[in-house]
Amino acid sequence: YLVKNFDSNKDNEISMQEALAITEINVESYDTPIASLSGIEHMTNLKTLNCADNRITYLDLSTNNKLTKIKANDNLIEIILFSPSIVDVNVENNKIQTIDMSNCTLLSVAKFNDNNLIGDIDISACSNLTNIYLFNNQLSNIYVWDSCINTNCSISYDYDSAFVRYKNEEIVSRFFIGQFIPIARGGIVVSITNEGSNATV
Repeated sequence: YLVKNFDSNKDNEISMQEALAITEINVESYDTPIASLSGIEHMTNLKTLNCADNRITYLDLSTNNKLTKIKANDNLIEIILFSPSIVDVNVENNKIQTIDMSNCTLLSVAKFNDNNLIGDIDISACSNLTNIYLFNNQLSNIYVWDSCINTNCSISYDYDSAFVRYKNEEIVSRFFIGQFIPIARGGIVVSITNEGSNATV
């Protein structure tokens, strides 16, 4: 794919200069499913990545500091590393167990449905977040930033198993079998779906 689309001098390889010229990659449902995106770290001007519906297991985007949008759903990803520039990410239907969000301060939309997320997820650094989707995981706690109740952040998750908490462990809300029980600070509007709950805090 890279040689076919970005080998400008036709030498059947991607030079550093050619790598720096790449701003968008789209290999969704590629003819021969892709198992690795090794070398993507050299594409430091990359802004958009669509690698959905392949067989990728590991994705390190930590050095792609201009990357704002990632569409990597329907892979086999177990580990993904984000750069601070990310704004919109979709990694639904993978095998991810943990995600480090500590540098994702610009993140606006995150889709993590249908993964293997276990235990806690900390989104307290993501103060620009407007929507995060966490259905069909095994989370216990979702840690949010202190002022999130004053924003329009929508947190969609499995209401029967997870707490939404501030970093100081104060519980913001929990759902029990279709009933919303606000605890501590107010300002929470909730709608309950058949899949789970959507909390707007």
